[in-house]
Amino acid sequence: MSPNLPEKTVNKAFVSQIMPAEVQKELNVLGVECVFPKPAVNIRNELRFHPDILMCNVDDGIWYAEKSNEQTFDFGELKHLKNDLGEKYPEDCLLNHAVAGGTVICGKHADVSLFGAKSVITVNQGYAKCSTVVVAEDAFITSDSGICKALRARHLDVLQVSDDMIGLNGYDHGFIGGCAGKVSKTLLVFTGRIESHPEYAAIKNFCGNRGVDIYSLGNNFLYDLGGVLPIC
Repeated sequence: MSPNLPEKTVNKAFVSQIMPAEVQKELNVLGVECVFPKPAVNIRNELRFHPDILMCNVDDGIWYAEKSNEQTFDFGELKHLKNDLGEKYPEDCLLNHAVAGGTVICGKHADVSLFGAKSVITVNQGYAKCSTVVVAEDAFITSDSGICKALRARHLDVLQVSDDMIGLNGYDHGFIGGCAGKVSKTLLVFTGRIESHPEYAAIKNFCGNRGVDIYSLGNNFLYDLGGVLPIC
């Protein structure tokens, strides 16, 4: 499976272990088993549970985690950074990269040797995955103007939206990418009511033009839980 772009219905996905039970149940109803990454050893706020902070899928079945993560999985290969994640930026986002097919969107502190021969788009936003929803290999939704500009310069399809109405404890707001993840080729889910987003109509139309439906998990407002990362 190409990272973040499943071709069929997803059986397993990395999610936050503090994801509300009702949201987990809705994923289960969709046929998705929730897998919880080991929390970061040095991060003390909610980001320590966020899959898009803790894990990065760089290729089919190949994931990276921080050095201290000793989890074992039967669905892929887990590789490790040379160090653990740190409490503060940019050490907390060393795995926060948006991988889509042969393209990687990452911050300037990323270790680009992780990405092999992929085309790397380096941006100022270190929280690249948090800020980006992967809709298709060449189609993205982002809340970051720098990411939007970089993608458009490469003639990729991009919709820029705000992070309004997205919650995250300890922060003014969460990120749109931290609310989302594809669970099949044609279904993109959001943790919370995507209908509550002020640019819901634009998001729905953008995804619909790519043959992708959007689906709200739960009845609460959008909340950044670190995304839903499809595994297999």
